[in-house]
Amino acid sequence: MTDEIEVKVLKPFLNGGSMVDNGDKIKAGEMRVRDLERNGLVERAGGNKAPAEKMAKAPENKMATEPANKAAPKSAKKKAK
Repeated sequence: MTDEIEVKVLKPFLNGGSMVDNGDKIKAGEMRVRDLERNGLVERAGGNKAPAEKMAKAPENKMATEPANKAAPKSAKKKAK
């Protein structure tokens, strides 16, 4: 059985078939709360922030740096016959 977390509604949305308004407090499971937080609809009430170690780290930029162009571009001149 999952523990329910109390959250504060930031934007109105349908919750289980009924509308919840700004400022309302609702209870939901951990997965539902994370989903609603990602969509900017709720925030955890009472300062119960999600543990930082459980949250995914920001991805590193793995894109290679652009190489310095050391060679001058060759001209595209054709010889006339």
